[in-house]
Amino acid sequence: MVNDFVSGFLAVPRGMAIVFKSKKLISIAAAPVLIGIFALLGFAGYVIPHYMVIHHYFEDFLIQFFAIGTQNILMQTGLHSIVFLLVVSLALTSVYILFLLTKILAAPFYAVLSSEVLKMRGVTKPSSLSFARWMLLSFRTTAVSLIEVFMFTIIGAVLFVFSFIPVVNVLAAFGFFLIMAYDSTDYSLDVLNLGLPARIRYFFSHFAQFCGFALAISLVMLVPVLNLVLLSVSVAGGADLVSRNLKVRNSK
Repeated sequence: MVNDFVSGFLAVPRGMAIVFKSKKLISIAAAPVLIGIFALLGFAGYVIPHYMVIHHYFEDFLIQFFAIGTQNILMQTGLHSIVFLLVVSLALTSVYILFLLTKILAAPFYAVLSSEVLKMRGVTKPSSLSFARWMLLSFRTTAVSLIEVFMFTIIGAVLFVFSFIPVVNVLAAFGFFLIMAYDSTDYSLDVLNLGLPARIRYFFSHFAQFCGFALAISLVMLVPVLNLVLLSVSVAGGADLVSRNLKVRNSK
């Protein structure tokens, strides 16, 4: 279990090494990065300034609802702590929504990226990707992404509710990153034509790996600049992880 966890944790740096060693992979990974940058700029330019308005709204509402006086320092401290948790929960939800929107737009490029990594690792046969085949792959991947976005939205709503509960909100946050880890790997499973039941079995049979993968993603999210290329390198790292698991299974 420890080895699986470490292997999952190393998926992000391995993915980064894979992408930056190949000019072809860099060009494929660049499109999702640009999509992510534009989405992030939109998020920073519109959503972030409104958080102060939301902060004051929560604060005024709680003061009036609980009739908190300005002289009660203990109540004021508790109030600010609750408001802080509410704002953090909303920020986490906004990032998650941003992730879902980016996932839909960048899905075709992630599919090609994972396909190329699997070819490099000898999992799939080398073949040229014609325009017609690329369109077919893009359509299928986008359709699957829309279905998964619907499923992730339901899961995300549940996690959002739990994010308001102290201590439990840490597990809820990790749940968000666990979804990102699975999504990064899912493109490779789609290339291998695995159905949904097989993908679910893969997730639970390699759960320790996904936990390590999720931890690495959460840490890279905190690093400026690197977080912009996170999703692309995670997809490459997920493909590398799938190829390693297949080789281990075939060697038994």
